[in-house]
Amino acid sequence: MAVVLGARVIEVVRSLAMEGIPVGAVTPTGDPARWSRYARNVMTWDWMLPAERHDDALADRLVRFARRQACPPVLLYCSDQSMVFVSQHRTRLAEGFRFAVPDAALVESMEDKARFAALATTRALPVPPTVVLDGRLPEPPDELLDLGMPMIVKPTARDRTWVAAAGSSAKAVRIDTKEQLLELWPRLSGLSKPAIAQENIPGPETAGWRRSISSTAPTGGCTFSRSTRGSPCGLIRARGRASTSRRSCTPTSRAGPARPAARSPAWTGYIPRTRSPPAPTGSR
Repeated sequence: MAVVLGARVIEVVRSLAMEGIPVGAVTPTGDPARWSRYARNVMTWDWMLPAERHDDALADRLVRFARRQACPPVLLYCSDQSMVFVSQHRTRLAEGFRFAVPDAALVESMEDKARFAALATTRALPVPPTVVLDGRLPEPPDELLDLGMPMIVKPTARDRTWVAAAGSSAKAVRIDTKEQLLELWPRLSGLSKPAIAQENIPGPETAGWRRSISSTAPTGGCTFSRSTRGSPCGLIRARGRASTSRRSCTPTSRAGPARPAARSPAWTGYIPRTRSPPAPTGSR
């Protein structure tokens, strides 16, 4: 059995069911996976809650469920919030589940955009110019204005505090003018974690890079590959299901040539960072 944590995990549920693997889902109210004939609803959980709400009590409930199964279920985390939860409670969850998770410090750096900005600087990773925002300041700092317009503001934690600040659960907010920045700035003080701002890189998503973690990666545990999401040639049909194909590439900056690789810490495990496109119309 596999237990899937996260929101909008219906693609994962279908993939497991196609291999005859029983699935349990820990998803928010109204998530499509809760109504799939392939999944058993283990419990309802809102992964958009602040990180401190994903606590020992949640881990205990999951372990009690796991111990009632014939053999320890495999635990699959399919969102940033559930990934951090598994990392932070790995010792307790290991009493009932089987799973792989990297070193806790590496998990935190990959999930937290502010910490990843520091990691990117240390490892010379190909990322846009980034400023970590301190919403306690009365007005935007000069280094933020130096990024130029347009810029992209992203949350470090995409939880309910970000939804309140941004007005939606969008992954990022585009700022085109200084006036828009000044209007958004006071609302950033209510975030549970600092947001970041980055130079806007024009172009479709298919021109971007996808970040993941690998035990053999030479760049601080990080690997980069060209994103093929949204590209027809990047979609393959596998047993009647659409999925995302990924083409490995040498990490190069959009603004320049490849940068020298740095030494990687060793670990065992993985972090899923991809999302498959919707299944064909008519399937569940």
